Amino acid sequence: MEDAEKREAKAELEGLQKAIGERVRKWRKKRRISQESFQAFCGIGGRAQMSNLERGKLNLTLETLGKLARKGFGMTRAQFLNGLEKEPKQKGRPE
Repeated sequence: MEDAEKREAKAELEGLQKAIGERVRKWRKKRRISQESFQAFCGIGGRAQMSNLERGKLNLTLETLGKLARKGFGMTRAQFLNGLEKEPKQKGRPE
């Protein structure tokens, strides 16, 4: 893979990680659940991992994505990811 292709692939992955994190934060806050409570409920890592996930700094495994989707939101991975590429990019922190 050429350098430009690698940079583009990395940027795309980082954008997806950020979009997933924003979606998780938005839904978690809407339900008024703390990061610690949510991560414990979903069975994923610790509060630091949850913080990194919400900031788009965590490269999720499919297993972790499945736990988030299934336990946290009651849906499949595909349902959770649906529409992420179509959501407008938000400036600053989501509501």
